[in-house]
Amino acid sequence: MQENSKYYEMTGIVHKVLPAKTFPSGFYKRELVLTNDLGDDAKYPKFVPFTFKKAAADRLEGIREG
Repeated sequence: MQENSKYYEMTGIVHKVLPAKTFPSGFYKRELVLTNDLGDDAKYPKFVPFTFKKAAADRLEGIREG
């Protein structure tokens, strides 16, 4: 991955989709947490949060946990 890249790719399971946070300026963001937990085989699952801002946050509508 290139340093300062705007893109990151990860395959995992959606652990949590948090509600949008809106600020007084009108700016809003939303977090999605992925996990690599593959059941009992994963001794130490990783939870990786991703922050989506503005229009990108809207793309999380319809994404379900699990």
